[in-house]
Amino acid sequence: MDSDTTQVLQKVRSSLQSRGVASIASLGRAFRQMDSYDGNKKLSKDEFYNGLKDYRVDITKQEANALFGLFDKDGDGTINYDEFLIGVRVSGVVLSGGTHVHEVL
Repeated sequence: MDSDTTQVLQKVRSSLQSRGVASIASLGRAFRQMDSYDGNKKLSKDEFYNGLKDYRVDITKQEANALFGLFDKDGDGTINYDEFLIGVRVSGVVLSGGTHVHEVL
């Protein structure tokens, strides 16, 4: 994960936390609200971006798309609940030398 994406993720985390979204239960509610457009239990790029904007995250479409790509682990073009939870709560950061550090919300 590059430093720009790390900064975007921190911005998203901070914004969600400031609106009371930090626990697994509150992240579940946030995911369901973002998915309220079609209720298919998956977030499209538009649902993800619009959902973040609904939570007043100051994010550009380009930043949201970069984060979307990071969260979409199975590459199916959507983010399911598990991917959302892992993406928001845990991020793997690779340091020089290949050491992985995991940061948890």
